[in-house]
Amino acid sequence: MVELLKALMKLSRIEHGVMVAIGVIAGAVSSGSIESLSSKGTHIVLGSLAAILIEMGLFTFNDVFNIEEDKVNSPDRPLVRGCIGIREASLFGALTLIVGMLLSLIIGPISFILILLVVMLGMAYNVSLKRKGFLGNVAVAFNTAMPFVYGALLMS
Repeated sequence: MVELLKALMKLSRIEHGVMVAIGVIAGAVSSGSIESLSSKGTHIVLGSLAAILIEMGLFTFNDVFNIEEDKVNSPDRPLVRGCIGIREASLFGALTLIVGMLLSLIIGPISFILILLVVMLGMAYNVSLKRKGFLGNVAVAFNTAMPFVYGALLMS
């Protein structure tokens, strides 16, 4: 069980999730006063958790869709090494995306719409945009900026 958890954390690149959560918090802090931060604390916590889960799901699906390239370029990845199967990885990715979207829905409809946009763009990147040069770069740039925007949105 411990080995499976380690494989899932490596697969989903959890360290990137921590950076995403920091971006959400930075966006919230930069857009609100101390008083508004304390009144929106629940939104910030739920939003940070949602962002972490969305990041985990998108990175998991990136490895699922990228397994053939990873066999050559990243043979240490959990899917390539067989630490976890494609079916299990896909279920894990779907679960993290669904729970992340549900958390964003608890916050409110605008939060959900922004998270849904990030998921759709991230999945489009995983499936095909990464091979489209400039469009892939735009998708990555957009989703890289979104934690800060999302954090600011949580304060409204």
